[in-house]
Amino acid sequence: MIIKFKLLTPEASKPKKAHPDDAAFDVFVAQAGTVPPKGWLDFKTGVSMQMPIGFYGKFASRSGLAFKHDVHCFHGTVDNGYRGEMVIRLFNYGEKPFRVNVGDRVAQLVILPYGAFDGEVVDELDSSERGVNGFGSTGI
Repeated sequence: MIIKFKLLTPEASKPKKAHPDDAAFDVFVAQAGTVPPKGWLDFKTGVSMQMPIGFYGKFASRSGLAFKHDVHCFHGTVDNGYRGEMVIRLFNYGEKPFRVNVGDRVAQLVILPYGAFDGEVVDELDSSERGVNGFGSTGI
């Protein structure tokens, strides 16, 4: 299956997998910036994409940035029909500013299948074993 990537700026880099069997593409930024402590900043990627019908993109944090620097990305959804530039929002939960340079890998892009669902309002829902039992209902 092929994901089509369009590079919108000279600074853009095609998202790529570090290993052929990886679940996600590494996403690179096309601009530099510094994410302040306890703050956030948006980074342009310079990339748009087209996925096969029935698939969407989901951003995920890179574990190295999260564990080593307390930097996470917004876990946004890229709908199948979206053809605009991908933008990554980074959150810095750490105590120090975090510098990002052009070409840095800052997020992962997972391509996932989706179903074509619709919704309707009903008077009742089917019962289930769990029912209305919420958070913590099965113990610690």
